[in-house]
Amino acid sequence: MTRVQLSVTSQQTRDAFAGIWESYNEVGVMTWLRRAASLSGEYHYASEVFNAREFGTSGIGASGSNAPIQQVPRPSLAAARIR
Repeated sequence: MTRVQLSVTSQQTRDAFAGIWESYNEVGVMTWLRRAASLSGEYHYASEVFNAREFGTSGIGASGSNAPIQQVPRPSLAAARIR
């Protein structure tokens, strides 16, 4: 593991019609691994207001990526010489 990053986000919005607050709170972690690979995960506690009713929209998420790395051979000086 080469690097770890933590993130925390909190957002609130008041639904003026219903007079109810919507919320979105998230905690996440992302790790960078060797050779351009990464993993991340997050949990969010959230609510949504629709038609004057509040609904829970909490959940979890996870993702990963890996980029293949291939070295490009360097040309030798002998091959680059112009005759």
